[in-house]
Amino acid sequence: MDLEHYNDELPSKLTQYFQSRTEQQTFRRRAVLVSSNGLWTLLCCTIEGFRSVGKLPEPVPSHRYSEVVLYEDWLTGAQCLEFAANLHVGRADFDDIALRCDPTAYWSVESVPVQNDYMPYAGQVVSMNWGRQIAPQQFRTLVAPNQPYYPDTEEAARDWLPFSKYHGHSDGRNNHVIFLLPEDRAFISASEYSDEDDLEITVSGSAVSSLPLMIKGAYWEGQSIKQIESVVRGKNVRVAIPANADRLEYCLIDGLGTIYDFHREDKYSRLRNEVSVLGSNKRSWVELVSRAIRDGEGQHVEFKPFVDPRQPLTSNSQRTKLHEVITTVVAFANTSGGSIYLGVDDDCAVTGVAPRLAEWAKGAVNDESLERYAGELKASIKDHISGEVALQVKNVQIDGAWIVVIEVAPAPAKPLSIRQDSYLYGRKGASNRKVPPDEWRNILDFNADSALFSRAM
Repeated sequence: MDLEHYNDELPSKLTQYFQSRTEQQTFRRRAVLVSSNGLWTLLCCTIEGFRSVGKLPEPVPSHRYSEVVLYEDWLTGAQCLEFAANLHVGRADFDDIALRCDPTAYWSVESVPVQNDYMPYAGQVVSMNWGRQIAPQQFRTLVAPNQPYYPDTEEAARDWLPFSKYHGHSDGRNNHVIFLLPEDRAFISASEYSDEDDLEITVSGSAVSSLPLMIKGAYWEGQSIKQIESVVRGKNVRVAIPANADRLEYCLIDGLGTIYDFHREDKYSRLRNEVSVLGSNKRSWVELVSRAIRDGEGQHVEFKPFVDPRQPLTSNSQRTKLHEVITTVVAFANTSGGSIYLGVDDDCAVTGVAPRLAEWAKGAVNDESLERYAGELKASIKDHISGEVALQVKNVQIDGAWIVVIEVAPAPAKPLSIRQDSYLYGRKGASNRKVPPDEWRNILDFNADSALFSRAM
């Protein structure tokens, strides 16, 4: 990812991008405009490009309220360049609303991967700070005949702007005009596993046939890094990557090293609803469980017997198995993630969950009862945790025995805790450790590879 800054000229990447577009290609411009004491100001504006594959979103009319306008129109590449040139000298016109600011433009250009906070593609983000503006009133109900209802300007902007995440009045993209320019000369349009450990990657774009393209990157198994490289022939390439790898990064590049697209993920990406290809086939789950059983309990692995999601957290003043599972979920989430395997004992022997599950379900162990159990277990865990936890519950059959896997991603906002529990839990080695409240701050600065608990305990 590279970041360039300009303060006295229109960025060349912006000019080149729009000059190379045909007049038939259009870009969606959206803006949130706010009136304060009769003066219109810009909360945020985006000019959004779309790749040539896929359907464009349907145009919608602008929404107008007494003090807020949610503006939309569509521009050609030439019109986008004209708009950028006007921005550069401090002018921005949205039909009957004309904005003016200090003409000293400050531009930035950033290359972003697929996982970014701006758009669902890899490409370029070009932005300009639109002067020093009056902060809009946060709590302003938007209601008008024939217009959608919003409780406040923040909620309207969150719905209107294309960002995957928008943080309201504190968002650093406020008071900016932002061009979202996806790479469409060559990009990765699909990735899926075959029956073997081969990732089949499809490449699309306007210049694919004329570019010497290749996939280059690496994957990780534990701490071990493995290099990958393969030439794109036609529009497809096959790369040998284990589907149960812990981490994966690869780039689409040409012979000069120009990066057209790149993909990054770890084994928890799918839990965070990010683009993910790892762990996408049944075989990878079997291998994941088999590897855990072979290696035993550790920093990221815990074995437990069947647990009833309906039982209380304590019984006769003793903590139940459900409490133990929830404690491990919190400990994993507060450190670097991990997996709990129900149906494996401490000696790594596979016992399965079928006998107890049949009692719990009052019937046969089948796809329906397994799915119902997984759903209730996930809901019970989340109900007892204070904070946002990303987890997945899967059922895997190993040598005829059913194993339930609870995968837990590192929490994006730490610390997490168990409701009505005065302790925070973290993971050290194969054990969960308690951290008293006065040491919770250590969790906030925790790095997955640091020795937090050697300092805190």
